[in-house]
Amino acid sequence: MRYCWGAAACLAVLWAVPALTLAGDDRAQCAGGDARACVAIADRLFFTDADTAGATSYYQRACELADDYACAALGMMGEAGAQQPGSSAPRQGSPKVTADRPAASGPQALGADCEGGSARACASLGFYHERQDPDQAKALRLYVRACDLGYGFGCSRAGFLSLHGKRVDYQAAARLYGKGCRLGNQFACGGLGLLYKKGQGVPRNPAKAAEIFSKGCERGNAFACTNLGFLCRQGLGVKKSLDQARALFKKGCGLGNRLACTEAKRR
Repeated sequence: MRYCWGAAACLAVLWAVPALTLAGDDRAQCAGGDARACVAIADRLFFTDADTAGATSYYQRACELADDYACAALGMMGEAGAQQPGSSAPRQGSPKVTADRPAASGPQALGADCEGGSARACASLGFYHERQDPDQAKALRLYVRACDLGYGFGCSRAGFLSLHGKRVDYQAAARLYGKGCRLGNQFACGGLGLLYKKGQGVPRNPAKAAEIFSKGCERGNAFACTNLGFLCRQGLGVKKSLDQARALFKKGCGLGNRLACTEAKRR
C-alpha cells in the first residue's frame, strides 16, 4: 500500500470520474448527491489504489456536499504537500512540517516515521486508523502527536474527534482547535469559532466567533463565510444586517457551501 499526497494540479480536478472499476451503486449515489457514497469511493481510491488524483476529485465532490470529513481530507492532502506515487521527496513548494521528509509507504513505516518525529507521518497514520483500519482512540492519539509536533491538520482532526468520538470533550476540542487555528489551519479556526458561538468548551462569545469567522472568510473559507452570515442575520456578536448576511451567504455559496447557497436565496 502506498500513500501519496495531492499536488496543486490534483486539487484542480473537481469532478472527473476516474477510469477504475468502482461500485456502480456508489458512483450513482455520489452523482446523485450522496456525500457518503463519494467518500467511500475516495477512500478506496486513496487507501487501496494509491490514486491521489482520483480520490481528490471524489473528496472534492463530497466536500461540496458539505461533508466535513471530505473537506478535512482535502485540507490535509493540500497541507501535506505533493508527492507522486513511489517518489522519495516532496515536490518543490511543499509546505515544511516538523520532519522534512515524505510520509513512508504502509502503516508500519508510517509508525516508525511518526516515532522519529515526522508530523506528517503521524497525521497520515491517524487518517489511516480513522478510516481504513478504524481505531478512533489510536487515530486521536496520532493526531494529537501531529498537533504537538506543530501540524495544524493534526490539531483540526483531533479537535473534531474530541467532539464526535465516543467521549465528547469540549474543552479538549477547544484547546486543539485553538492551536490548529494559531498554526493557520482553516478547519480548526472554523471549529473554534463554532465553539465560541455555542459556548462549548469556552465561554460563549458571539463577538469572538464573528472575529474568527471573519478572518476565515477573508481567507476563502466557505464554512466561515456561512457561519458569519448567520451571525449577521441574527445580530449576534455583530450588527444585524440582512444585506451583509446575504452577501456572506453568496460568497460561501461561491466557495462551495451548499447550505450557503440555500440561505442566499431566502428573502
